[in-house]
Amino acid sequence: MRDVIVKDLWDSTQSSHAQIIDIANKNNCAKQVGNLILTASLPTAVNSIKGLNENEMLQYLIDPVNKISDFKAAFSQLQKNA
Repeated sequence: MRDVIVKDLWDSTQSSHAQIIDIANKNNCAKQVGNLILTASLPTAVNSIKGLNENEMLQYLIDPVNKISDFKAAFSQLQKNA
């Protein structure tokens, strides 16, 4: 999992996919989206459902600071790059 995190979510040189997207968009939406997707993909319960669809993801991420469109754009960019 370390390689996935470094390549897609966080790297000390700010060269992960999410960091590059967030720098370009001047927000931290890609980091939030990536962290939520990773967390949702690792449930430990027996016969649990893994992952989230886009609507479920947005329900967890919406906040007063960021727009829904920012999260949707970050999700789309992560799908293409990560």
